[in-house]
Amino acid sequence: MKRAKFVVALAACFSGPLFAADTVAPVHSDAATRFGARQDIQQISLSPDGSTISYIAAIKGRGAALVIVSLADGVPKPILSSSGDPDRLTRCNWSSDTRLVCGIYMILETERGHDGYTRLISIDKDGKNLKVLSARSNARALGVAFGGGAVIDWSGGAPGPSW
Repeated sequence: MKRAKFVVALAACFSGPLFAADTVAPVHSDAATRFGARQDIQQISLSPDGSTISYIAAIKGRGAALVIVSLADGVPKPILSSSGDPDRLTRCNWSSDTRLVCGIYMILETERGHDGYTRLISIDKDGKNLKVLSARSNARALGVAFGGGAVIDWSGGAPGPSW
């Protein structure tokens, strides 16, 4: 049943335009046409109850937007975006029917050169209540935290398969 809902959700995403022209529509230049453009959809996820899709879509420049689509109305709603310089939205997965956990990747110039960092954030599907999940660093830290952590249990204590 969940697989059938996912297939229907995927079809709903591709049956019409992804965005209104003045919101976060992908931008393709002549060079992109000749040499290949980025994928329009970089990652997609179905909510646990099967009622909502989230996907990361390419936007102008190197940016990306987290878009939510309710299968009830099929209207795409961008709720979060990254510029791609230096922050990049890499993935978003549902932790519940109403909340997502997203990964952010960035490369920052430091005294050592260029360092890559990851961080986890969570956000409600309406775009509110953004929280940083990764541990915050402070002056007493023994070193730099390059990795922002990982979710170890997506089931929330409910029985079921561990992915």
